[in-house]
Amino acid sequence: MKHGEASSGKPGIPVSRIKGIGPVREKRLKKLGITCLEDALYYFPFRYEDRSNRVLISSMRPGDTVTLEGNVTRASLILTRRKRFTLFTAFIRDRTGQIKAVWFNQPFLKNNIKKDTRLRIFGKVEREDARSGIMYLKNPEYELLKEGDPPSLNMDRIVPVYAGTEGLGNRTLRNIISGALDLCGEDMSDPIPRDILKKYGYLDRKEAIRRVHFPDPSIPLQDLNNFRSRAHKTLIFEEFFLDQIAQAVRRTQFRKNTKGPELKTTPAVARIFQEILPFSLTSAQKRVLQEIIREIDSPRPMCKLLQGDVGSGKTAVALLAMVIAMENGYQSAMMAPTEVLAEQHFFTLRRFIGARYPLFLLTGGTQPLERKRITEQLSRRIPLLLVGTHALIQKAVRFSALGIAVIDEQHKFGVRQRARLAEKGSSPHLLTMTATPIPRSLAMTLYGDLDISLIDELPPGRHPVRTVIRREEARPRIYQFVRNIVNEGDQVFFVCPLVEESEKSDLRAAISLREELQNRWFPDLSVTLVHGRMRPEDKETTMLDFSSGKHQIMVATTVIEVGVDIPRARLMVIEHAERFGLAQLHQLRGRVGRGARQSYCILMKSLKCSPDGKARLEAMMRTHNGFVLAEKDLVLRGPGDFLGTRQSGQPYFRIGHLVKDFELLDLARREARKLVGNDPALSDVSNRKLYDAAMRRQEQFTS
Repeated sequence: MKHGEASSGKPGIPVSRIKGIGPVREKRLKKLGITCLEDALYYFPFRYEDRSNRVLISSMRPGDTVTLEGNVTRASLILTRRKRFTLFTAFIRDRTGQIKAVWFNQPFLKNNIKKDTRLRIFGKVEREDARSGIMYLKNPEYELLKEGDPPSLNMDRIVPVYAGTEGLGNRTLRNIISGALDLCGEDMSDPIPRDILKKYGYLDRKEAIRRVHFPDPSIPLQDLNNFRSRAHKTLIFEEFFLDQIAQAVRRTQFRKNTKGPELKTTPAVARIFQEILPFSLTSAQKRVLQEIIREIDSPRPMCKLLQGDVGSGKTAVALLAMVIAMENGYQSAMMAPTEVLAEQHFFTLRRFIGARYPLFLLTGGTQPLERKRITEQLSRRIPLLLVGTHALIQKAVRFSALGIAVIDEQHKFGVRQRARLAEKGSSPHLLTMTATPIPRSLAMTLYGDLDISLIDELPPGRHPVRTVIRREEARPRIYQFVRNIVNEGDQVFFVCPLVEESEKSDLRAAISLREELQNRWFPDLSVTLVHGRMRPEDKETTMLDFSSGKHQIMVATTVIEVGVDIPRARLMVIEHAERFGLAQLHQLRGRVGRGARQSYCILMKSLKCSPDGKARLEAMMRTHNGFVLAEKDLVLRGPGDFLGTRQSGQPYFRIGHLVKDFELLDLARREARKLVGNDPALSDVSNRKLYDAAMRRQEQFTS
């Protein structure tokens, strides 16, 4: 091995270099995501057991988890009447008494544990039955004691517990990780500057990894299990710091090396705002608009994430930003994740500015002749606005003067898609929007290269949606309420988690529910259906028909989660509501309550609702604050599931937790921005190692 090869922790060193790993174990390790030395070192325990304090047999009580040492007085393998079911028993004695240990279906133990063998054992004390009072240990871990053996990795210490897989128990994993540490040499090429380690009392990388896997006995067990030991904090800070360094470098380099269009907001532009908007902006909208105006009137391209709850008026702010671009002679683009939402934006914007600027719609369903006309218009350096879906980032679409690009529901797109739209112009300003409230910790990692603005106020006249939880037995009363809503001239959504019934699921499916509502409960009304498996043009037609009032009730899957604006929809019934995440429930609820009258959301709870599911539903009843719900959702489900399917560019953390470790994340962000501020390209010799580690991590975990 070349000097420094293993010590650098580079991903290229195969796990097979560790002693004791052959082809079979290598294959099993791959199931755990361990293919190289670094993977093994960073495969951290999820909890710890204190096996350092040995107890005497006479002091044991049922329910105790104990470590004991003694001699085997007798041992035997018992073949039971049950086929392929064996019991191996051994009686262990110390100077105070004797206890029995029982292992199920481990007949090979007869070759290891024999009379007069000396054992160290760890396990839970059970009571054989209530009358006899006899105690025993069930399937305990054991270790044979021999003179001259090295210190144990499994007994007489605080022991790490890992998530294993078939054929790879904790004893084997401890040996593998110990072997990986031996391969690393004395230095693991610490990427964090020494002054930062010293400032916060952090350990060097190798020592931190060693102590996380094999802690010193002086460290409190509670600190270990809460990931609050000095070693844990060091490694949590390290991965947050590397992530934030990469974000800060990308952010700084983008602003330094590119020059965006300087868009001026003149008094004439301000008068246009008053002419095209039939309403007054809220104070929050005005504040955010001023932030945008300052940033686009600058040679540096704006890169902004605009957050705002459902109905807060993000689209109006984006419209005004695009008007500024067009009044300065530039083109504007607005990209949405679905055809329904893109068309909705197109019609909304056309109402406001259709008589003033050329406006076009480009989606997958756009006809060839219309595509050709749009392409020709884009090639002419004239101000216009193009609204569309992913079709906007196709190679054939070329803007001649793109000044600002707006992305709605940003979390539905990946980082690369965002970049591809920005590449359609010569460093245009970029405004991304989301109605999914994103906790600050997740935003700092997912959108660390963007500036974040928040519209935290709803327009006047909006009423919070009254939310209740109901069980199946309330369904007849709910259907009467549905009829009352329809009789008042309003509309109703039913939302299901599935499209069709499944033998493996008891979830109410959208197709069967629509048939039941139409045929049994509301034969005199029009009940329609929309779901993700429909052809885009059919989905679009159905949504437009519902919006126009052709149907009174719509049964839908979560295809309506984003961007559906039906002012007459006053009631939403969500079937099996506990199966949805809080962020998704909040988005769905936002589809009603968009008119002036009181609206309602009924969360249907199943009998088998889990404690977490119950907690989510109760949180929905308690608050309408999307950010409070988002923080709760992040705690309950974790960042991997918060936004649904994992998007390209989403950060991955092996030990850090975005909620529990927020203080360390915030600290890492401050230190990273400070360091990059002093050395934007990390060109100083002392920072090159840090730059390489940060970029390698970025490539490894966000590709």
